[in-house]
Amino acid sequence: IDAEQARRGLAPHAARARVLNELVPPRDGRVLAGHDAVISLSVLEHVKHLDRFLAYSAACAAPGGRVVHLYDLGHALTPSSWRERAHVAAARVPVARMAIPATRWTSYVSLDAVVASMRRAGLAIDEVTHHNAPDAVALLKLAPDDEDGQRLLDEVVAWEGALGPALAAVDPAVREPLLPSVAVWARRPAGGSGDA
Repeated sequence: IDAEQARRGLAPHAARARVLNELVPPRDGRVLAGHDAVISLSVLEHVKHLDRFLAYSAACAAPGGRVVHLYDLGHALTPSSWRERAHVAAARVPVARMAIPATRWTSYVSLDAVVASMRRAGLAIDEVTHHNAPDAVALLKLAPDDEDGQRLLDEVVAWEGALGPALAAVDPAVREPLLPSVAVWARRPAGGSGDA
């Protein structure tokens, strides 16, 4: 989904929802604070300065607000091109990292690093869920585009979400190819800092 599609979909809620498609944090230094929910979808794997981005997302949330980052490991686990493979590999090498511009960044994102960074930013982590089992996604593409298909999709998403606690102890090398999308659900505490 691109930003323009999201804006069209949220048009009925335009007074209460904003879709941003810009450098974050903005170059002019402003902080778009006070939001009930701050959500990024398939963004973290394209963010070169991850700590800064996650701290900014925390600052944008109102006290008590939710922060959700859903990111995709597919670029790193199954690159679609030689360029993507090269960018992911270069992102792991400190000297090579400098050569990749932020606008071309694609990398492997460590769940542990995301959780630690969000906690440093003062967020309390509520849960981590894992999604998009490739075989389930392929099967869902065959589902009818009607209420039955939507019900099936809802059941698969609920099943994936219910697996979260059990998957926490599974080795990432095993878990990630099976469920390559990760969602970290957090909140900005109403007072004080997050859960250390």
